[in-house]
Amino acid sequence: MNFNDLQTAWNSGGNKPNSVQREKLSQQFAASLRRQRRNHLIWLVWTFFLLIAMTGFVGWLVFGTDKVDLASEWGILPLMLIPWSVAILFLKRFLKPADPLCRGDVATTNVLAAAATANRAAQSRLKIVGVMYAIFIPVLAYAVWQLHVVGKTSSRELVSMTIFFGAVLGVCAIGVFVRYRFRLVPQQKHLESLLKQF
Repeated sequence: MNFNDLQTAWNSGGNKPNSVQREKLSQQFAASLRRQRRNHLIWLVWTFFLLIAMTGFVGWLVFGTDKVDLASEWGILPLMLIPWSVAILFLKRFLKPADPLCRGDVATTNVLAAAATANRAAQSRLKIVGVMYAIFIPVLAYAVWQLHVVGKTSSRELVSMTIFFGAVLGVCAIGVFVRYRFRLVPQQKHLESLLKQF
């Protein structure tokens, strides 16, 4: 969101923006919220596409070939269920937004409140992703260990896989934390301070 436009309008006219400024500000925030929702939809579509592709590949390995024996390599099942569960949860939340805002002709306070609600929802999603990582990492480690136990990976390959997956998940986790701590949290504080001043 463009907070500079908001701050300019907020500070104009003795903290009393005129009707044209309020309408423009409301329209900008409403457009920003719609854009965020559209980007969230694109992300969901992409996520489900990848999950379907991965699930199809795993299904082919299990049922189309004899390369995976679920009796000794069952770790692959929770490895697939964890991201599916989180994706379905995100889809349910997307289909039932807490505070949908589709128009620009609403009061500035309503737009600010909707922006704060959208920010809290984004923070909640990132917290869920963090919990998913906390659960996913030991499950992934166990699934990789199962590959080693059944003789599909050597000790050297086991170390390489551990380093690779650990690095990828570590970078992703850092990205999630940085977005949460240094973008969403400051935005939320800014929005709440503006709402208190209104």
